[in-house]
Amino acid sequence: MTNGDRRRFIDLVTEKLHTDWDPIGCDVPWDEYKSYAGPVISMVEAGESVEAVARYLAEVRTLSIGLRPDPAADLAGARAVYAMISEYTAP
Repeated sequence: MTNGDRRRFIDLVTEKLHTDWDPIGCDVPWDEYKSYAGPVISMVEAGESVEAVARYLAEVRTLSIGLRPDPAADLAGARAVYAMISEYTAP
């Protein structure tokens, strides 16, 4: 994947986090979650489970953003983004 392709892929994952996870809500800009896309991509590419991605999103929600836990929303977001990344990175 070229650097340009990688940047576009990060943008796609960022958009997916915004549409399918979006813990902040309130019409935040889609790129609010850009810093979380790279780690999520790396986790999926490394073969980590959807549950591991959900745990990461839960940490982001509670520790980085400062919101209350929402395990169901974190798992749903992880499933959506995991499926998208897996589809794009499948051999």
